[in-house]
Amino acid sequence: DRERQEAAAAAAVQAERAAAMTEAAAAALKEKETAVSQMRAEVDKLRGTLSSTIQEAQRASDAADARHATEVAAVRAEERNTAVEERRAALAEAEVAHGDALARVERERSAAAAVAASEPFEL
Repeated sequence: DRERQEAAAAAAVQAERAAAMTEAAAAALKEKETAVSQMRAEVDKLRGTLSSTIQEAQRASDAADARHATEVAAVRAEERNTAVEERRAALAEAEVAHGDALARVERERSAAAAVAASEPFEL
């Protein structure tokens, strides 16, 4: 009977130890679950921050693309303006050359008319 009481007492002590270990394991698990939950919340927060950063970078990239397109358009417009100015200058030179040619033709015609007027007309 005494052995059974000692065995029962030992079993009770072991049961208490097992219960205490189970409670400690449950508490540790609860702490780990809480830590995991906090980490997940932090990851979600970081994902949100990353998403916002990516959107800001995309907007900045779009703005840079628009600025570049504007700069390219401005350069092309300047090139067209330069080409127009060069054509105008060439046209002005051509007009001057044409005027010079007309004046030369008129001088030659006048000289020919003077020569013809000074020569007797023969039939």
